[in-house]
Amino acid sequence: MEELFREYNEILFSANSCAVEGNTFTVDETRELRERRISLKL
Repeated sequence: MEELFREYNEILFSANSCAVEGNTFTVDETRELRERRISLKL
């Protein structure tokens, strides 16, 4: 359970960090990118 909570928080953090940088990824898109191991850095 703790591992799922940590992963969820990391996805939310990534989605919010991308939004601050001007990206328009949704939380679901961020999760999918993470699951496919696609870098969010440009």
